[in-house]
Amino acid sequence: MTCRWTALLLALLVSGVGPSFAAPDPDCRVQLSRGWSGGTGTGTIVMKNNGKACGTTMYSAPEGEIAVESIQVVRPPQNGTVAIEVPKFLYTPKPGFAGRDAFRLAAEGPTRDRRGRVTLGGEVTVEVKP
Repeated sequence: MTCRWTALLLALLVSGVGPSFAAPDPDCRVQLSRGWSGGTGTGTIVMKNNGKACGTTMYSAPEGEIAVESIQVVRPPQNGTVAIEVPKFLYTPKPGFAGRDAFRLAAEGPTRDRRGRVTLGGEVTVEVKP
């Protein structure tokens, strides 16, 4: 089971954005850790406040256990916004903001065999540089 969750978490690290989101930025780094399956996951976004958003695509690798069908912001950030277009999320800081921010996400989807459902959750800490 650990190998499968590791594959999922590695898939979560893939930075990618769809046509309705801002283009990926080289000043955007996203890292998510283990623990999302137990609701205690952590993640870090380190970004420059250059008017662009920063985030990642949440999806399961082919060998993974779930395909994300929904993402919810459980606790929003105080100094920015989180946009969701399943399976993506992007954080955008307020203009001129530099410092730390945080938000909490929950994602859900069916197990690969479609016999059950899995919920993922965790806190994402954001470091915004001027």
